[in-house]
Amino acid sequence: MKKGYRKILLDIAIILSPLLLFPFKKIVLSIGKIMMNEKMSKESIAIIKKISSDVALNVQWVIIIFLIFFLYFKTKKRNCDKEFNFGNEYMEYPYFVFYIAGKILRVKSINLKRVPIYLQARIIINDTFEEIKYQDDLVDIDYEATSTFSCGEMGNKELTLVLEDTFFIKENQLGANLSENDILRITKGNLIENVRNHSESFIDEIASNIFKLEKKYQVINICATTNTQHTYKIISNNFKKGSRGDVKKLVVYQQNRDGDRVFGKGHEIKL
Repeated sequence: MKKGYRKILLDIAIILSPLLLFPFKKIVLSIGKIMMNEKMSKESIAIIKKISSDVALNVQWVIIIFLIFFLYFKTKKRNCDKEFNFGNEYMEYPYFVFYIAGKILRVKSINLKRVPIYLQARIIINDTFEEIKYQDDLVDIDYEATSTFSCGEMGNKELTLVLEDTFFIKENQLGANLSENDILRITKGNLIENVRNHSESFIDEIASNIFKLEKKYQVINICATTNTQHTYKIISNNFKKGSRGDVKKLVVYQQNRDGDRVFGKGHEIKL
């Protein structure tokens, strides 16, 4: 089992552990009474059993619920300085795992490194964690980014946004449905494949183009090879608008690992 699953399952098991008391309520209550007696006798044990059998069911549920809340707040306090990262593990979990960790169990932070881009985008937009970290030790470069725009066969219903940062994206890597849309391709200046650095020009070029075009589209499809710092800034600056922007939905495509590394599966994010 992957470490992220183990983390949330262990925390939830601890929080809900008082439920185990319910099937054994008589034993638990008896133990409490026994501990208050200096010595045991058949009579005292009989009295304890009688008391435990007479305790109202709702009283026991009150105790159990109180314990659950107590353990929940203790778990939140324990997680308030923890990070939801697990060494070299690639964290491609269903989004609900991140939601439970950040919103319910209140794990404080996550580092976007080794998280798929479509999950990075959703975590950023939804503020899933109190603190979202990214690679911030990248070298700054000042080469000018470039952009090209082409109209697709489907008109202007959707925009395919191609962001070339750590790798170039070839035409045949876009699925047929993406190629038929209008395409905005933005390339970081002096792009050297598999080299990660920070380019303010790249960020600005994306923001400028989206600002000019976003009123035309309600759906933007994103195919990106961005590093975590660029991803954070692009999503935060352009799409995190509290449902007040013109774009209603992002579809972030994940690049396949095999063959031509096509951007095959899209993941919807409502804005």
